[in-house]
Amino acid sequence: MPRPKKDVADRRDNRVTVYLSDSEHAALKDVAEREERSMTQVLTQALRDWLMRLLEPPESLRKARMEKIMEEQSLTVRGYMCSRGHVWWVDWIEPMDPRRCPMCGSQENLRKTWSGTVKRGI
Repeated sequence: MPRPKKDVADRRDNRVTVYLSDSEHAALKDVAEREERSMTQVLTQALRDWLMRLLEPPESLRKARMEKIMEEQSLTVRGYMCSRGHVWWVDWIEPMDPRRCPMCGSQENLRKTWSGTVKRGI
């Protein structure tokens, strides 16, 4: 059964409909209650987190990330090194360690080297 039509004044432009099974709906409801947030907020945050973890994000997302980084005065990062000596950093809120080196694609012997706050120079 389709959802009822909304008034044009109340309608938003960027709507998404998500179809969940009963168990998925119950799990989402439990998480929303535990975090004291609406189910929409939980889904939106999960989608944002997933987009930030993409290894090859779309160009629009890459541009948005770079603009955000350029406006930041400080950033907390974790440094990594691959077996070939490539060094890179990821934002500390990244929920998992990187799976491969962004320079050469190596998945072997990825080591965490450093973590801390980087501040914009004067």
